[in-house]
Amino acid sequence: MKRWCMVAVPRGSLVVAAAAVIATLLYAPQLAAQQTGTPLRFFSSQTIGRVDPIMTQANFLQILSNQIYEQLVRYKTGSWEVVPGIAEKWAASPDGLTYTFTIRRNLKFHDGSPVTLEDITFSLERAKGQGSVWRDSYATVASIAADRQQNAIVLRLSQKDPFILQKLASIGGSAVVPKAAVERHGDRFGTIPENTLGAGPYRLAQKTQTELVFERFADFYEPGTVERIIMRIIPDARTQRLEFEAGNLDWVGSILDREFMERLRRDTRFQKHYHEGPAPDAFWYGFNANIRPFSDARVRQAVAASIDMEQAVRVVRTGPGLSFEQQDWKPVGLPNT
Repeated sequence: MKRWCMVAVPRGSLVVAAAAVIATLLYAPQLAAQQTGTPLRFFSSQTIGRVDPIMTQANFLQILSNQIYEQLVRYKTGSWEVVPGIAEKWAASPDGLTYTFTIRRNLKFHDGSPVTLEDITFSLERAKGQGSVWRDSYATVASIAADRQQNAIVLRLSQKDPFILQKLASIGGSAVVPKAAVERHGDRFGTIPENTLGAGPYRLAQKTQTELVFERFADFYEPGTVERIIMRIIPDARTQRLEFEAGNLDWVGSILDREFMERLRRDTRFQKHYHEGPAPDAFWYGFNANIRPFSDARVRQAVAASIDMEQAVRVVRTGPGLSFEQQDWKPVGLPNT
């Protein structure tokens, strides 16, 4: 099982511009014919420090987190549909203020220890707590409790929240970690393979300055065919391209270099593995509304109005795209504030 990630914009952020850009994905020929036992090889342009689901919302770290840690619920691959994760099903009360998540039985962490209701409540409280990047996502969550009789986790909300499932499905938003390991390792949790334990489809087997190696977790509840994933650390963009063209990488995505993209498009080795199409992307500024001048809504609106959307697409994305603005958009169920 391989996963890609979808990331929700944090609650409380001001979205000032968005773009539907042309996303380019390129798979090497050997990946299309990949067989069991063949590793999947890709790259990161940044070195990897701590892989802890509550510590970052950076996309490349969330890709790693998505392999190691399983969520209460998650997004279906390639979709915004929320599907079961550690919770096999869920139900909301008629008033929309209580969500009950029935937990799969016989789940294990990578060290073989069982996933317990205590681990799940600990993980969600940790994501909700001080120091978590997901804290704002839990602003409407009044309490988190275990129902041992139903083998369930119960979330009670202080007000209706139409996005609560999407927040929990965001990578890291409801990732489950072993309580004992977090308490034992403290700030070192997620820093080295021995201290990085989850219940996801892959375990971190090796970590060096130049690469990370993931191995398929045999006890994961869904089957998989890719046994190993190798993530190489390649900071230089030119080296990334050369390594892909040489056949040393299996995948490259979101190509922004138009010259490189055109060269690969013309290369007969890659033509049938080249995919291009629209993908949503968002650019946003977050203001601290507690300090001047951003405490004045008119200042925030003026900053948003000053941005040239078309120019943002041309310069920031360095390629074709469509821009649009959202004015006074609010989903059903949010308080009128």
